[in-house]
Order: sequence, then structure tokens, then C-alpha cells
Amino acid sequence: EHGHRLETWLPEYPVDWTITRQWLNTAAEWSWAAEIAKAVGKFAIVYFGSETGNTSAGHNRGGLWTPADWVQLALHLRKTGLALVAVGADYDLSYYRNHIMPAMRDVDTSMRMMYNFVGQTSIGRTLALIRQSALGVYYQCGLGVWSVFEGKPTCIFWRQEGDSIHPKRMV
Repeated sequence: EHGHRLETWLPEYPVDWTITRQWLNTAAEWSWAAEIAKAVGKFAIVYFGSETGNTSAGHNRGGLWTPADWVQLALHLRKTGLALVAVGADYDLSYYRNHIMPAMRDVDTSMRMMYNFVGQTSIGRTLALIRQSALGVYYQCGLGVWSVFEGKPTCIFWRQEGDSIHPKRMV
């Protein structure tokens, strides 16, 4: 969490970098993710997190990363040719609807910003999508860790409890 590699935390335990291979998606989950990948092409998976986690009680409280910042990142990723696939559970849907969607309305609507699967992705579907993705950008959670284990380029927002990070600094 401070830029150290996993094996430096507990060097007496070997790291199994293939652990994700032990998770077997169902045929339906894998098929669903493969259909998404076929339909959208090369894509980045994006997980915004929940409304509470981004506003009052989570790692993004205080506006470390705003909806406008997400939109700027989305625009940049789209310029690279990647499609964007947003994922999340039903409890993540209010942040997407109340914050991300309004921020996207302010940009060029001729460019499809995102394929939205927030509220529709079980953990199995999400992990299958991660396996199909080119890279991932995540609110702090295990999905980003999974993405790293899958060997995907990964960005995870991290904020220590009680830190003094400037509200606009990206980490």
C-alpha cells in the first residue's frame, strides 16, 4: 500500500501469483463476459464504488476524486481507442445515477462514454469481465487486487485512514 510489493509484507509466505486461476467462472458468466467483449471490442473496466464510499464514509470522502475527474479519465481512455465498461453491484447504482451520469451529460454526447453494467454485475460476471479487459480502473476494493493478479494494468484509488492528502491530489 506504500508502493511495496506483496512479498515484502510477509516474506515468510510465498506469493501465489496464479491464485485467480482457482476461481472458475460458470459457463454462463464466461459466455456473458465474452459476448460483452465481442460487442464492445478492446475495453477498460471501470468500477466507481458506492455513493456513501464516494461522499461521506469511504476512501473518497471529501472529493479526492470527483465525478468530473472520472469523466476526464473516461475521455482520455476513449481517445486511446478503448471502450469503457462500468461495473458494480446494485448498491453502487445510486452513485452512478446521481453523480457520474450528470457529469457525463456535460461532455460531447456523440461519443459513447460508457457501457453501463452497474447494478447488473455479480461478482462472477465482474471477474469474468476483468479477465477479458485490457486494463482496469477501480475505487479501492478487491476488484483492483484481482485485476493485478490477472496481470492487467490496474489503477486503484487508495486513501489511508487519517491521511493528509490534499483533496485534489491523485494517488
